[in-house]
Amino acid sequence: MSNELLLHSKLSKHLKTKHPHLQDKSTNYFKRLSEQQTKAANSSINKITVSEKAQIASYQVSQLIAQNMKAHTIGEPLILPACKKVVATILGNETAKEINKDSTVQRYS
Repeated sequence: MSNELLLHSKLSKHLKTKHPHLQDKSTNYFKRLSEQQTKAANSSINKITVSEKAQIASYQVSQLIAQNMKAHTIGEPLILPACKKVVATILGNETAKEINKDSTVQRYS
């Protein structure tokens, strides 16, 4: 027997034993279900808010500080103000205000 035939028989057996309620569904049902799940996954990626992005950026800066073996206290007096100026210059003052909300650099034990 070819591998393709074995694969089909294994999938058929799995469907009948583990998901008997889906046994009579057509192939179109499964294609539509797959498309819906893909769309749902893609839409959730786009829903990250600015404050969540600021938190991710803050974490990445903290990671860079740790990788360079610098004191974590360098983040707030030096790096955070520098990031604010860069963001204000490139994206505007409204976006720079988002950095003030959740961005803190601190030591986690």
